[in-house]
Amino acid sequence: MANKTIPRIRTLLLLAVSAITFPSLANAGSYLYTVIDDGSQSGQKVTFSFDETTLASSGKVTSGFFNVTGGPPFAFGWNSAHAATCLGIQYPNFACAGWNFNNRPTGVVVDAFSVGSFLSTGTYTGRVDGLTVEISSIPEPSAVAVLGSGLLFVAGGLWRKQRS
Repeated sequence: MANKTIPRIRTLLLLAVSAITFPSLANAGSYLYTVIDDGSQSGQKVTFSFDETTLASSGKVTSGFFNVTGGPPFAFGWNSAHAATCLGIQYPNFACAGWNFNNRPTGVVVDAFSVGSFLSTGTYTGRVDGLTVEISSIPEPSAVAVLGSGLLFVAGGLWRKQRS
């Protein structure tokens, strides 16, 4: 009877670890924004990234850019609202996103986006000036640790099963 109880306990533990591990991966630690400008307005193809802790409906970032290719960004702004304003430029009937490439009012690329853009992870493509914004979630380190320990538990169980 004891021999049948141990595999049942192992199965219950495996199910418990799986139930804890996979839902925790849905919680993002932060969000990675990647901005791609095809150069149609600025004359230079540029890509850069930055992290944000939340998915805000609007915002402005002036530092913390990385993976920069092309030209240095001095600011990036976005706004998901109807008739939004980004970096001082308003788009009637649209949301907007834009970046400043020379730290002057004349060095701003702003593009129109669908209202409600930037409120969830995904890829958002501008309507006019070749600007694309990709937003992806970055899992918390603790979620990755729980996943790793869960996978080790499963691997250990499979290894023991093959040995017997």
